[in-house]
Amino acid sequence: MKLALPSSLENHHRILKLLYTGCQVVHGNLEITHLHGTPDLSFLQDIAEVQGYVLISHVSVDVIPLDNLRIIRGSQLYNSSYALAVLDNTVKSAGGPGLRELRMKSLTEILLGGVYIWGNPQLCFPNPQRMQWSDVLDEQNPQKVLQLQPRSSLCEQLRFASCPRHHHVFGCRDRRRAVRSGVLPQPKLLSELWISGVLGADGAGLPD
Repeated sequence: MKLALPSSLENHHRILKLLYTGCQVVHGNLEITHLHGTPDLSFLQDIAEVQGYVLISHVSVDVIPLDNLRIIRGSQLYNSSYALAVLDNTVKSAGGPGLRELRMKSLTEILLGGVYIWGNPQLCFPNPQRMQWSDVLDEQNPQKVLQLQPRSSLCEQLRFASCPRHHHVFGCRDRRRAVRSGVLPQPKLLSELWISGVLGADGAGLPD
């Protein structure tokens, strides 16, 4: 499928929902493309493992909720190089605010392949260049290629009311509570890496 434009966007969403509702392991590639407006994407939250690559492209929805995705194996790679590719998600297509938030708070490992995040003018959460990808890319991964866009200049205009001035993977209040109580997700989660690498281990910079 890759980036081919589907003949019917409505049918395209319906097919994705049928494919991935209740699916924990994707035997192949996860391609999330050509989604606009405000479709229900909650079915993506079931996915815990992708054996190939993850491609997110040509969508204008505001959030991609891959909250429970833990591992990308990279048995196939996008453009022969990337296990995770997030590209060209703009508001030029009909309907939708543009991709602002990529939720991958549980991602712990990319076994093979690199990361490509580029051409997403409204992506604020997380900041691709501040993530500690070296802790997620497997030590034996021979293709640790990173192509990462800077945080969008529009982010100050697109602040989430619950998280002023700070990008996040999940809600600021939840993170602050978890950090300050000493209860965190398992080590190496991107959400924890973001806390320790950007705000400090005590979460002192987090708003109420």
